[in-house]
Amino acid sequence: MIRKILLASAVVAAMGGISVPAQAQIYVGIAPPAPRVEVVPPARIGYTWAPGYWDYRSGRYDWVSGHWEVDRPGYAYVAPTWVERDGRWYMERNGWREARREARREAREAREDRREERRDEREARREMREDARR
Repeated sequence: MIRKILLASAVVAAMGGISVPAQAQIYVGIAPPAPRVEVVPPARIGYTWAPGYWDYRSGRYDWVSGHWEVDRPGYAYVAPTWVERDGRWYMERNGWREARREARREAREAREDRREERRDEREARREMREDARR
């Protein structure tokens, strides 16, 4: 399916000079502001609420208000989030992901968080032992 879309895009671009824009990854040196408080409207059948978020445009953060997304059976909506990497901030874009794939990703992230917590606990115990020896 993706191959067909890419092939069709390439054919259209070659024939009509249309370019297909790619979504660039943006790294920002300043953390995004705290999320705004939004009043979430009552649930709507067949829709998922996409919460508002800070986007980075033209060298500054802009608030994008929450909105309703039409449900996609078998998929889970993932809201955009800002992640710090090596002292810079990167936005993981939103969108629909296969529900099973999303569940696996969340489980993997939870395992990584637990590993990091255990590492921190071991380091703290090591420091306490070294302090006790002094």
